[in-house]
Amino acid sequence: MPAGVDVVLARQLRNLTARFGTVEQLHAEGTYLISHQLKRRGFLSRPSAVTMMKRSCLLITSSACIAFALLGCGDVDPPYSSLVTYALRTDPIVADKLGDESDEVFEPDRPGQLPLFSFADWRDPLHPLHKKSAMWIDKGLLRDPTEVPTTMRDDLDRLLTDVFGTPAEPIVSEKVIGEAASEILKLDVRSLQRGSIIYRVQCLHCHGVTGDGRGPTAKWVNPHPRDYRQGLFKFQSVNQTAKLERPPRRADLHRVIKYGIEGTAMPSFVLLPDSDIDMVVSYVIHLSIRGQVEYLAFRDNIDPKKRPVMGWVDPIDRFVADYTNIIARRWVDSQKDEIKIEP
Repeated sequence: MPAGVDVVLARQLRNLTARFGTVEQLHAEGTYLISHQLKRRGFLSRPSAVTMMKRSCLLITSSACIAFALLGCGDVDPPYSSLVTYALRTDPIVADKLGDESDEVFEPDRPGQLPLFSFADWRDPLHPLHKKSAMWIDKGLLRDPTEVPTTMRDDLDRLLTDVFGTPAEPIVSEKVIGEAASEILKLDVRSLQRGSIIYRVQCLHCHGVTGDGRGPTAKWVNPHPRDYRQGLFKFQSVNQTAKLERPPRRADLHRVIKYGIEGTAMPSFVLLPDSDIDMVVSYVIHLSIRGQVEYLAFRDNIDPKKRPVMGWVDPIDRFVADYTNIIARRWVDSQKDEIKIEP
């Protein structure tokens, strides 16, 4: 159902609720109105007519409530289920640039396909990147996170959940990034929870639960949706003269969400209130920081020369805490290093 229709139906339901209150009050109001009309016409003198009137009113009230429920108005923006988690990534880790400008440019993804979905895709001789994938793996440019032992993956998953929560209860631990960073980036619990609800309804189908750009519709749109997990965003107004690539400002993300991107499947959400868009921005930052910490753990905290993987290079608990803090600070620095674009 289009988002605009949801808004209209929600407004109508709020009007009904404001006038009649609960369903019981709505039923009582309907009973009174119908009985008043029947009394005027003299139909309530027979007991069977009274019973018929009550049954009719109950049927009408029940039908109205069922209709609203079927239209999604019982809870216009349903939250994530508590059973949903941020699953650890299984798609290939690209540790560095795979080629240079002299390499032939491949367009391996046709509609319904993603080029970097899994290592199994590249083992297919018909895949355009099949010939070079073995060389890239040998050079350590491509890494398979599924080769990491289950015990190590479980430890990383537990630590990421401690710092970032779950889709239903997202957080970015203030103990790790500090109260000042949390305030500047608006990563408070209220903003993240509301942002996750809107994201689930409006964004998940393209950008995925973890922000990996691999939602159910991602395969069918070109260019594919943005993967937030490496902290790279195309449209921004941040000074990038520093050696490290900086994340965007909150205002940059707000602008993209509000107005969309012409020529892509990224639509405009100009009908959403600015306050809601701000909360989606907070949630996108949350997903990006979490995803980048996870990416760096698989890329930098595992020795690619040692196979099979036997352990982390640095203690994983310290690694997650340190890099969460480092990445959050980069986001904070970006908020005060705007490039002034002349009109």
